[in-house]
Amino acid sequence: MNGRTELSVDDVLRAPKEAALAATVGAQLVIEDALTIREKVGSVSDVTWSKVQATPATIAQTRAYAIRRLDGVAQKLERASAVGDVAKAAQDA
Repeated sequence: MNGRTELSVDDVLRAPKEAALAATVGAQLVIEDALTIREKVGSVSDVTWSKVQATPATIAQTRAYAIRRLDGVAQKLERASAVGDVAKAAQDA
């Protein structure tokens, strides 16, 4: 290394996957927090509920991202003409 941060193509491609996963984990934490509060207090505040209400969009975006990725893998597998191509496409996924 020459003192600069070097990014590989893999690093750049990994960023959206990690962002999608982080958003989903964040939604999970918000939901779990609301459930814990409800269990202890018997209800949740408007502030907590407003946080929970935002999670369906996050989950839907993550789901859409995953479906698009799976569709891309399926298309690669459909185009693969040899066993080696299938193995490569599966490994790249």
